[in-house]
Amino acid sequence: GGTAVFEGLLRRAETLATSREGFTPRGSANLVFSLASLRLCPSAPLLSAISLGAERQAAHFNPQDITSFLWGLSKLGAAPGGAVPALLRRAVVTASGFTPQDVSLLMWTLAKTQMAPILPDLLAAMEDRAIATVERFKPQDVANLLWALATLHAEAESTSGPKSTSRGVLDVIRRTKLLDALGRRAVSISGDFDFQNVVNLVWAHAKLREPLEEGVLAAMDRQASSLLMAGRGGGALPQGGAKLP
Repeated sequence: GGTAVFEGLLRRAETLATSREGFTPRGSANLVFSLASLRLCPSAPLLSAISLGAERQAAHFNPQDITSFLWGLSKLGAAPGGAVPALLRRAVVTASGFTPQDVSLLMWTLAKTQMAPILPDLLAAMEDRAIATVERFKPQDVANLLWALATLHAEAESTSGPKSTSRGVLDVIRRTKLLDALGRRAVSISGDFDFQNVVNLVWAHAKLREPLEEGVLAAMDRQASSLLMAGRGGGALPQGGAKLP
């Protein structure tokens, strides 16, 4: 049956992952992402081998591979290990190649799981990239990135002591440049927001101490009313529902 097929594939994946060649960066990312999407629980040796391979090959990961791998790893509930900091350092180097979805998904993953401290240079790189590509952000990208920033903001404010991560998060949010850009984008594409994205954005607005672009809440209110009238809203809770297509 299907279970036997999956078990056979997992055994083969473990054999390949522990071989000298191992998986390519794209192969590692696709494998981890697929396991997480299918809610399959890999064996400890397989997960360890994949993570070690990713750490060794981090310099060859591209932005999509980075985000897919880290998203999958977080969904599997795996211990971070050395692959996570290595890939986050790689994210800084390759930031200019990140798409809006890559930026929002990476930040969502880090905010949702707190799998690793967010270093100031990573935060600055993602801020710059988001601002540079904001006109290409889709509703889910906007909502998820704002949800991530609000979640990180709340965590940073609750953390005692002068942690660089906390200071970095608060500094980015207090500069408001990124928030202004995301707010303007949200207003311009508000008619494309689904109800979950509306809820996530409004929740983020409430949690952030710095206000978003004037008109954001009014635009979200109009869209929520339109969705409810069309029977396409209700029952959503803020959750930062980041997914890959």
